[in-house]
Amino acid sequence: MSIVTDASLTGLGVVSRDGQWNCRVKWDEHINALEVAAIHFGLRCNNIVDATVNVIVDNRVVFYALMRWRTRGRGQLHDRITRLLRYCTEFRVNIRVGWIPTELMHEAGADCASRGELNEHPDIAACLAGAQWHDHPLVTCVTI
Repeated sequence: MSIVTDASLTGLGVVSRDGQWNCRVKWDEHINALEVAAIHFGLRCNNIVDATVNVIVDNRVVFYALMRWRTRGRGQLHDRITRLLRYCTEFRVNIRVGWIPTELMHEAGADCASRGELNEHPDIAACLAGAQWHDHPLVTCVTI
């Protein structure tokens, strides 16, 4: 499963092979925290459980912060990463994070979705091919 997520100051957007989702945001959070909220939103919209998911973002701060599952200090980004980690642990979801330039994000349709619009022809394959990936999935739970 692969999802492409994006955030703007007005909403969150998610595109997968199963569809496109968006929601308006009315809170005053930093864009980096909203980008993590979009990932969480995308996992919930796609009802992902017991899976490894390719998650594509266009935010380098989020790309590198998720590699460690933490930030340097407390704050909105830290709080959002903590909530995402709890969700992934509870539902046994491992994520593999990829980064793409913002221009490719527009092709995938997540950029439009975060602004309340739908892309007629989202191109997730182009994002998967053009992404810079973490070497390994970010494993959040171990079953013994």
